[in-house]
Amino acid sequence: MLAFATESFTELESEARPLTAAHWREVEAPMHGNTNYGLEAERYRHLEALNMLHVSAARTPDGSLAGYAAFTLVPCPHRPKTLLAALDGLYLTPEARGGFTAL
Repeated sequence: MLAFATESFTELESEARPLTAAHWREVEAPMHGNTNYGLEAERYRHLEALNMLHVSAARTPDGSLAGYAAFTLVPCPHRPKTLLAALDGLYLTPEARGGFTAL
């Protein structure tokens, strides 16, 4: 069973790096070519400082990171005080997949 919680990118960055690289190899590289992958951590830190980033982390019972959903946030142009979220990345390790986890 996984536990889900909002976490700071800054705090989980080093733990997330292997997962973002695996995400790239499995999902993105086949679509975009096998180019070198590099997490643009500075950009994510900047978005987080502007309150424009939301990261939901999935953790195993022992506390290790098993996945993430990262969203960029922008103010809605026609609904004051409402944020719009765009999915930036969604990944679960192969071991964490199955059943209703992705739901």
